[in-house]
Amino acid sequence: MGAIRRVIRLIPACAACALALQALSCSLFFLPPLRIVAWSPAVAHPDPAGGVEVWVEFSAPVDKTKAEAAFTLKEGSTVLPGSFTWQGNRMTFLPLEAISAGKDYELIVLDTVETARGVSLEADFNFDFSTKRDSGRPVVLSCAPANNARIDDRYAPIVIVFSEQVDQPSFYRAFSLSPRVDGSFAWSSDSATCTFTPLQPYAWQTEYLLTIQRELTDIDGNSLAEQFSSRFSLGSDTTPPEVTSVGNVAGGVPGSEFIPADDPLDGAVTVKELWECGWGFAVRFSEPVMPDSLESYLNFSPGWRYELDGPSEAGDYFILQPQERLAYDTLYTLTVRQGVTDQQGNKTPEDLAYRFRTNGAASKPPAVARLRFRLNPADPPESAAYAEYAPQDAFLSLNLASFPVGSTLPGYIDCYFTLAAGAGINLMSLMEAFSISTTNGCASFAITGMQASGFAQPQPEPVAGAAPARIHLDISNGAASGIVTLKLSADLVDSSGNPIAAAWQLPLLK
Repeated sequence: MGAIRRVIRLIPACAACALALQALSCSLFFLPPLRIVAWSPAVAHPDPAGGVEVWVEFSAPVDKTKAEAAFTLKEGSTVLPGSFTWQGNRMTFLPLEAISAGKDYELIVLDTVETARGVSLEADFNFDFSTKRDSGRPVVLSCAPANNARIDDRYAPIVIVFSEQVDQPSFYRAFSLSPRVDGSFAWSSDSATCTFTPLQPYAWQTEYLLTIQRELTDIDGNSLAEQFSSRFSLGSDTTPPEVTSVGNVAGGVPGSEFIPADDPLDGAVTVKELWECGWGFAVRFSEPVMPDSLESYLNFSPGWRYELDGPSEAGDYFILQPQERLAYDTLYTLTVRQGVTDQQGNKTPEDLAYRFRTNGAASKPPAVARLRFRLNPADPPESAAYAEYAPQDAFLSLNLASFPVGSTLPGYIDCYFTLAAGAGINLMSLMEAFSISTTNGCASFAITGMQASGFAQPQPEPVAGAAPARIHLDISNGAASGIVTLKLSADLVDSSGNPIAAAWQLPLLK
């Protein structure tokens, strides 16, 4: 660096040259050669901070046009444009962009420069100088997180330490993180350490690749010795969560009934029988999972409305509180689809199907088993006579002969219901659901009361497996014939909340 290179042209000694030389005057033959006697910069490593002047001074006046054409200043391999000024024999070059730090330069003056008397520069003039402080390449000394590390901090900073001060703009061009994460950069006072702080969390169970390309340079323009790469992953826990059990919840309290997961490979369909319609579900996992992911990956078929009850952050135990009753004697499937995530983003690996049938003994719908109509309300209890009807005995005769036409007498119907285990007759519901309609003015029935216990004589006749409700009536008989229809609406429920399977009616001929 800083060496002066001269190229000397040798003139062949031939007869023609000798004759030419003889023709020259003695004064011209002895003119001294044209030389560059001074130049700037004259040192190999000028300091650009104070400004660097670029000029050459000739030993004699020269043709300015030829001198300017012969001059070149290169920055690396790039020829710098500029303009010229003259002061005596000194030609000053003013580059459009000032000499800057961290660059290599070459000053060239070709030997085509001539004096007014045609004397050329004795040789090409070359001078190399540099504003680089050193020529060593920067290297990455350390990087955190370390290569192939698994970390749990979703906002962990990336700290890169270089062997020397680096050019920050070149760093930004060379730096990349894939997948992309937005973040901010901070530098140490010596610009040798850069800290990247993410502005958004890293994604769990994701590998990130940090790359610094070779276009990074130090402040002297020396590029990175080789491309730098480092990888790190989020989440030290790589074990996916599992569903350990799906059980029943009754009245908000977990029970002891569990639904086995169906094995799709065993060639059979596993169904849990005797599930109650009013139960909720308790779902337990092998480790805490995120509630939002759980709710998104639960599916009931047929559909069923529920609320998810559990921790707001993460938990291993959740209750599905019913917002409606399940339909009786129906095959349901609860599917926990793959993708339920734990706290570090691990996902359940497969769909799990839990099949159950809602045919539990405590969920059986109330149903009419028998009806007994008192035929002779005016007679003493011990001589009471009845007409009996099964729930399907449509259009049998209703004998009102003991009820004089035009008069109103009290009577009753004993209605027997089969009920779910542990359930009783809901009198309020029965009062709202039961009605009697007639046609053709054949009779009139007014309901005056109902009871399911404390019966006066005669007592309802016991019917195995059924509970009686006595429906008290005021009955006015008419002269015409018609149809008397006993009805129960679909709103009827027992004391446990089990609804009747469907609206019911029994038409009788009067």
